[in-house]
Amino acid sequence: MPSSRMCRTTPRPRRPPRSPPLSVPVTTPATVTSAALAPACATTSDSPGEDLSMTDPTHASAAEPIPHNAQDALPEDAWQRLDHWAQRHPQALALRHKRRGRWVAWPWAQVHRTADLLRIGLAREGLGPQARLAVCGAFEPRLLLLVLAARAAGAQVLSLPRGLGEAELAAWQDRRRPTHVYLQSRDELVRWLRLQGRQSEDAVQLISPQPVPKGQDAAAWLHLRDLLGEVPPQVQRHAWHRAQRAAATWCEEGTEWSEGLALVVGHWLRTGEGLAFPEDTAAAARDRRDAVPSRLLLSAQRAQQLSDEIEQRLPVAGSWRRRWVDGALSASPVSGGSRWDRWLRVQLQRRLGLHRLQEVVVPSSAAELPERLRSLVEAA
Repeated sequence: MPSSRMCRTTPRPRRPPRSPPLSVPVTTPATVTSAALAPACATTSDSPGEDLSMTDPTHASAAEPIPHNAQDALPEDAWQRLDHWAQRHPQALALRHKRRGRWVAWPWAQVHRTADLLRIGLAREGLGPQARLAVCGAFEPRLLLLVLAARAAGAQVLSLPRGLGEAELAAWQDRRRPTHVYLQSRDELVRWLRLQGRQSEDAVQLISPQPVPKGQDAAAWLHLRDLLGEVPPQVQRHAWHRAQRAAATWCEEGTEWSEGLALVVGHWLRTGEGLAFPEDTAAAARDRRDAVPSRLLLSAQRAQQLSDEIEQRLPVAGSWRRRWVDGALSASPVSGGSRWDRWLRVQLQRRLGLHRLQEVVVPSSAAELPERLRSLVEAA
């Protein structure tokens, strides 16, 4: 006898999960803006209970656009802004970075103290107003602190792209003439040491956090810890639930983004909102889900890569699941679509670590955001 039981052709959607409470409530839809450096600091509350995040991280209306491909467009008053946040919110989290599988954090007071020690150490090594410091690597706390210290000492800061060949590196050095070079990775350090070995004059002072490469003379370069003096400051560890409650601006870029250094440092010191960085570029998607940022700082190239990452997580083109997803993402931000459309968008945002996203900050020279990324941001 044939069964009278009905066959379900589509899975029953689960009840949408409740979103976790946010430390900074979203009162307006997410926006895509052109980032710039404004001379004024954000206004924040002085109440003790609001030290974890800035209460007014919005962009100023009259902002100075960042020059396209600018190599040294950092704020002239960068040190004064750092001093402002260190005095007003000393224990608020300024920097977060995943290092060797664990998240570490720097409050504003410690950022100021470490940058000051680096400034003294750089002056001891001859870095002053006539010096030119080139930095090479992924954006992360040590690189940013070194940049702030160099600017406080009056030096010019240059962005050196990662992954250049030896011929390209030699051409870059002849064109830019740096006096000091900070090299984050061991491969970059070895490449520069080889280049130094073939040059009889115009020696450059190399700085790196890496140990001495095998077969190389330790006197040929300076370890980053030597700039901090005999007793380097200890990185403070904070409970992860505290770090997750604080609003964060996410950046997974490197020095190959020529205008990125000015954009990242300027946005950070102007808004007072903490920056978060992945352990490395390859692990950016995983670490982004941990940090759950409220803002993204993106170059045009990285925005396209993130859009491609979204595309890879969607169902196969032409399937009924793909049509459902496309319909959910294209729903009007005002109406939000059906209940299941909203639930589906939340699931996709959670997989990407973007379910608390309020804003995507891009340089003024960038074109419009890719379609997939724009649709996900507008649905946030």
